[in-house]
Parts: sequence; structure tokens; C-alpha cells
Amino acid sequence: MVMELIKGEGDLRKVMRACKPSYARIARWTRQLATTLAAMHARGIVHRDVKAGRALTPAPCRPRQSQSPRLGLHAHTPGLHACAHARMHLSPSLASPHPSPHPSPHPSPHPSPHASPGPVQESNVMLDADDRTVLVDLGLAVRLPVPEEGTALTATTTYQSFLQVGVLGYMAPEVHRKRAYGAPVDVFAFGVVLRKLLSRVQAPPSKGSLLRRLCLPALYSMTKSSYAYEEIHCKLGVSTHPEWPAVLATLTRECCAVSPDARPTFKEVLRRLDEAAL
Repeated sequence: MVMELIKGEGDLRKVMRACKPSYARIARWTRQLATTLAAMHARGIVHRDVKAGRALTPAPCRPRQSQSPRLGLHAHTPGLHACAHARMHLSPSLASPHPSPHPSPHPSPHPSPHASPGPVQESNVMLDADDRTVLVDLGLAVRLPVPEEGTALTATTTYQSFLQVGVLGYMAPEVHRKRAYGAPVDVFAFGVVLRKLLSRVQAPPSKGSLLRRLCLPALYSMTKSSYAYEEIHCKLGVSTHPEWPAVLATLTRECCAVSPDARPTFKEVLRRLDEAAL
């Protein structure tokens, strides 16, 4: 493990509040984040808690050329406005320990203190001084059997499924239903982050009838129904704006699909972004 200190003043959520990023900048951030998650999945690691506040950026409205994304560990420094971020490079020889001969898709049934439900951190994606995304906070990450080289991570687990781990809105439907889950949960959250970024530039029109938009949240508030959750976050909440770049709008819809099998892998996400050349 190689650690690097990163000084930052904020996260992606703060950047979204501070200014309207260009579509080109959003596409660059999207590709960086997808590259990081693809590297994690290639090593059998599922983050489980990607959100617009799990990425950092110290210079909110100063775009720069960027190269490779980063995966990191995040720590707040008491008494300071700035944050210090320890960043871990995903080197195959350093960031990924050798898997056991018989890896189990079911981690220990005893959650670690870091995986226990607690105060919600609103941001996991950070931007460094070079405007590169840094995915932080792996406290809820789980390791599944490492897929064969060049293949997708298809293993699933029911580890902590009864806890509905994650943040509502970013939480995949299968997690909300307390079912087995795998890499597609990160794809769903990635789609939500992308939608929030695009909505900052051009807010999409409301979708569905006024009655549905009023009644479904009320239904969910009273019943915590998974049906209502999926209608709100996978259907009503996934409207797009006609001015959004077509490839990003399509990825938003497909990544937020109800069925995990209908979501693209990050390898597919990267292929589409490369073909679009945004």
C-alpha cells in the first residue's frame, strides 16, 4: 500500500453547489470515477457507498487537465477547514493483496466498526488540486472473489444485506430489498452521481403525473416500501434533459435501472465514453 497526502478544501458536492461545470468537465470526472471503480471491481472490491460526497476537490471552479483517477482513504483534520486525504494508488502489486486459494463471497458475519451504521457523510468523491477525482472512504467496501482477468465481477454476497447499507437515493434497489448484491450496486450509485452533476447544468423536467410525484414519497415515508423507492429513484427520478450529451443521458438511465442485470459494467461505461469522445 502506497499512501499519499492530499490536501483539499471540499468535495464534489461542494463543487456542484459552487458552480456549473461544463459537460466536458463532467465527462472527464465521470471517466475518472468509472476507471477507479473498474479497477476496484477487477480486484473483487465493491465500494458500496459511492455518492456525490465521496469524491474531493480543493479548487471548485478551476478546471485543469487531468490524467489518472485515484482511490483513497479520507480523514478529517480537527480544527482545520481543509481536509487531508490519504490516497492509495491501485498498483496491482501493492493495492491488491494476494487472494486466498478459496475466497469466500461472504465476508465475516461480524461487521467491523467502520461498517456499522453511523453518521452519514454526504460526500465520497473528491477532486485534488489537478481537478482529478479521488474516491475515498472504503469503510463499507467488501471483497468478493477476484474475477478472471478480462471478465466482469459477477459474484454476489448477502453480507450485511439485512442492514440496507448505504444512503437512500444512492442505494441500489436490491440492497433496499435486502437481497444479494454485487458490483452493480456501485454502477447504480455512479449513475446517481452522474445525474446530479448533469442536473446542476440543466435540470431535467419533472417526470410522471403530479399525483404520482406527491403520493409516492408519502407512501414511502409511511411504509418504506421498496416498490415506492424504485418508482421514485429509478423511474420518476431518472428523467433527462434534451440538452444533455446523449451518451451521458443514456448512461444515467441505464446505470439507474431497477434490475442489476440491466446495468452496464464499468468496462462498458468506459467504452461508450471513449467512443463518444466528449
